[in-house]
Amino acid sequence: MSSNHCWMCMPLCHCATSHEYSAHIYSPSALVLVAINMMKDIMKNAIKDKCPMVLLLLKFFCRAVKRESERKDISLSKNKALLPDSKCEKVKDKRRSTKFTEEVKVESAVPSNVSKLISSVTKRKVIKIGKGMALVTSPLRKTSQTIRVAVIGCGCSGMAAAVRLVEAGFRNVLVLEAENRIGGRVQTVTFGDSVADLGAQWCHGEKDNAIYETLRNENRLDLLEHTDEKSTSFKCVRSNKEVLSDNEVLKLNHIFTKLMNSEDDLHSYEGSIGAKYTDTFWSEFAKLADKPDRAVARELFENWKKNQLSADAADTLFDVAPTDKIEFWDCEGDNMLHWKDNGFHSFFNLLLKTKNYKTDMGLLGKKVQFNQRVKYIEWQRECNSEIKITLDSGEIIMADHVICTVSLGVLQENHETMFYPSLPLWKIRAINGLKLGIVNKFLFEFEKPFEPLDWNGFFCLWRDEDIQALRDTEKFWLESVFGFFRVESQPRLLQGWIIGPHARYMETLSKKEVLKSLMWMFKKFLAITVPEPIKFKRTQWHSNRNFRGTYSFRSLRTDELRTGAWDLATPLIDQEGKPIVQFAGEATNSHHFATAHGATESGWREAERLINYYQRRNAFKILI
Repeated sequence: MSSNHCWMCMPLCHCATSHEYSAHIYSPSALVLVAINMMKDIMKNAIKDKCPMVLLLLKFFCRAVKRESERKDISLSKNKALLPDSKCEKVKDKRRSTKFTEEVKVESAVPSNVSKLISSVTKRKVIKIGKGMALVTSPLRKTSQTIRVAVIGCGCSGMAAAVRLVEAGFRNVLVLEAENRIGGRVQTVTFGDSVADLGAQWCHGEKDNAIYETLRNENRLDLLEHTDEKSTSFKCVRSNKEVLSDNEVLKLNHIFTKLMNSEDDLHSYEGSIGAKYTDTFWSEFAKLADKPDRAVARELFENWKKNQLSADAADTLFDVAPTDKIEFWDCEGDNMLHWKDNGFHSFFNLLLKTKNYKTDMGLLGKKVQFNQRVKYIEWQRECNSEIKITLDSGEIIMADHVICTVSLGVLQENHETMFYPSLPLWKIRAINGLKLGIVNKFLFEFEKPFEPLDWNGFFCLWRDEDIQALRDTEKFWLESVFGFFRVESQPRLLQGWIIGPHARYMETLSKKEVLKSLMWMFKKFLAITVPEPIKFKRTQWHSNRNFRGTYSFRSLRTDELRTGAWDLATPLIDQEGKPIVQFAGEATNSHHFATAHGATESGWREAERLINYYQRRNAFKILI
């Protein structure tokens, strides 16, 4: 053993006879001081030489201090006034009304030199570096009962994260919601005979679907109902009022089925989904023995692409990357489970463990604050490790952790001013590389069920000459309205869909102007007269600054930047691996993006990340 490591093996009595510690016959209290000074030397040498044996010494010492502290019944005091660091903020902000509280241990009954040593021990933690170990400094230990977590957003992801933390024993959880309601892009409103969903509308699949499995575990699958094949069989109507026969449409059905199941071919494809679909469609069309009219085939293909865009939320399929299809995992089972007359929001009651979330927020109680839009997040401060959150109202909130669940659109619009210091380049690449698209809905309520009664809905096929004429009018945006369909459990309702840039433009028009144009479209396509609705509603997801769109997709730009949901989901951490700012939401889910169950999963993921972090810290505390 080299001489610089001999200090590890020197017996205690030998140390005590050295010139520094040899004095006289010590009293018991004096021996304690000698032992403390010896421990300081041992710690200094251990840190200098990075020797793992220090763990054993610290273990015995800390246990001894703990037993002595318990014997003397050292009192604990609570510090509830969490004031800003004077070096960091010269003026105390009296506007701060939201406060977290925490317990801080004060060893007031311990001599100052003992207290300093305890502090020097508790302010260090062991991290593995290869096969060796090193001691690094860290802030005063906090537990799940004392740390303060701010969740930004109370959609499916924010709600799921907050509930999971509360269930795990985190007491100081605060949810900041910019809207005057919970749910995010799940919004159920009273309409017609019961309710209608303006955002997410179906439970997509059963196996490995977080929402479906939650309902099953709570014995509430009665909230859902399967969609039968008949209700998804729609008519195809041309802009000259011609209704295509089912036989004519069936001639192309196998091509559309092949396009939907072309995932294996996409792995080696370098172009866009739009290019792949176009090449495949026309090559397969050329093989047909009994071909439909080419103009009709083109109209059907163009409408089918719009229908696909309602799932991808992209402006064009030529912007969608093959990875969008490859990386997305469908959940087995019925992909169109509807909520009958309950609405998607009935899921919130199960998540919050309450009967009616509108009157009782269940597990979250009064932890949710509405109309609280976050303006700034100071996540890395020189003066202390606290995160400073500034709201639009000017209110300031201090937290230990932030879980940010705002939409990708909000991040894209605000990340440069919202975060201080600026986000790392890899995070900015993910924010700018992923895309958030737009899909909007129209809801009509009629006095009587929409006719013809045997129609479940219809697709709108624009003929070439009609589409050219439309583009020269103020109603040009109707080109992207691809169909109208009945609403399950609401026979008097009809629902229309619009996608892409025209959906964003539609949001800028008055409600009256939108309805007038849609009634013109009914007259253009249908031989029957459609009565004026008694109620009409349209969505405006892009105009709302708290969303700026509906759901995300993977573009060619995403792949070019070599980024994805994994980068967006990666938290900002400190030097010791503590998550400071975490990110959740459907866009952060690598395989279930663009879905409500994907958003829910991401909230649970980030809650578990924080729970596991403190469990590991507690395990280390027990070790020493």
